Amino acid sequence: MMNRLDTAFEKMREAGEKAFIPFLVAGDPDPATFSRLVERIEPHADIIELGIPYTDPIADGPVIQAADARALGSGTTFSKALDLIAHVREGTDKPIVILTYANVIGVDTGMMAATLARFSVAGVDGIIVADVPIEEARQLIPEMEQAGMALISLVAPTTTDERLAMIVKNAKGFLYLVAVKGVTGARAMILDETTTLIQRVVKVLGKTRNIPVCVGFGISKPEHVQEIIKLGGDGVIVGSAIIDIIGQNLGDPDTMIELVEAYVTTLKDATRTT
Repeated sequence: MMNRLDTAFEKMREAGEKAFIPFLVAGDPDPATFSRLVERIEPHADIIELGIPYTDPIADGPVIQAADARALGSGTTFSKALDLIAHVREGTDKPIVILTYANVIGVDTGMMAATLARFSVAGVDGIIVADVPIEEARQLIPEMEQAGMALISLVAPTTTDERLAMIVKNAKGFLYLVAVKGVTGARAMILDETTTLIQRVVKVLGKTRNIPVCVGFGISKPEHVQEIIKLGGDGVIVGSAIIDIIGQNLGDPDTMIELVEAYVTTLKDATRTT
């Protein structure tokens, strides 16, 4: 069964376009400003990725950790985050993907099915559970499918060929390629390990290319976007560079929103000029 992610990538393939996927933490820097930010970013996004505020976001660097702290400090509980996501869904028919962790989902607890149902009702199309590797996702995959959402898998430069084959076999929505070793955060250039990873994954997928490949962690410039696409990527995910603008303009939300919109416009434009 196709969901919004499958439909969106199919339309982009037909149009010869690549995906721009901005990332924000739900409720950062506060619920009202977050909603304004999403409203201004949405026209330039192909897919919207949102993080559930969490006290121990182990996949994230200092910039996104600070965003989690701001969101939690502004009163963004799990239930409030779901309300914000539902509000985003009311304003768009584009796919919404969530980044979260096992404790939030309730993996290996009786809460998991109920939590996934709440995400589904809020309008979520896919979930990245950053600390659940494919080997430990056997219970999660059927629950996700039953809820009508895609479990989106991470592939890192350290992923072995054996694990990569297993991940590709079970992949839904898109493959999230972690461009660099380590945590999230903007980088000055595309590293050799990123190039090697994309080439490895494209080779494994072969001519059938039955799952899109999107690259995140460290992407911050239009030239990064163009390079990723030239290497064979189907889309880019940009989070820390956007959130850094938010963090630098906390005292002036209007300027913050204008700067974020101008920035994401340049990134989306870069997906069209390769």
